[in-house]
Amino acid sequence: MNVSDSETSSVCDDDVGLMSDTSDYDAEVNSSTTSSDGDDGLDDGSPGSSHGDTLEYELVSQHRTLGAALVALHSIESSDYTFLYNTGARKRTVRVYECISHQSCPMRVRVVANGHKFRLERSCSHGH
Repeated sequence: MNVSDSETSSVCDDDVGLMSDTSDYDAEVNSSTTSSDGDDGLDDGSPGSSHGDTLEYELVSQHRTLGAALVALHSIESSDYTFLYNTGARKRTVRVYECISHQSCPMRVRVVANGHKFRLERSCSHGH
């Protein structure tokens, strides 16, 4: 699916109503918006990794800079997030954040860097 600079699209099908403002990048978004922690050989929570979570992630938005991705991260659902761990291989870095707005919340958000693109992805489960 090609995304134009003026287009805004929703990429999560839950009640939260997350919207992805695509005005800060001119990239092509893959037709598949779900990825598991084990995709692309990343050690970022797959069952065999040291972190051990098996969350599924959905694409929220893509950005040209890490700064833009972090601004988007902190605007998701008016929730607060804190850094949890960093992982990845050469030229691929994954930063995982956890929700601290809800006690024992399983919600995770990650920023996946690949070259000059930064994907913001989230697990679609919140504990209130």
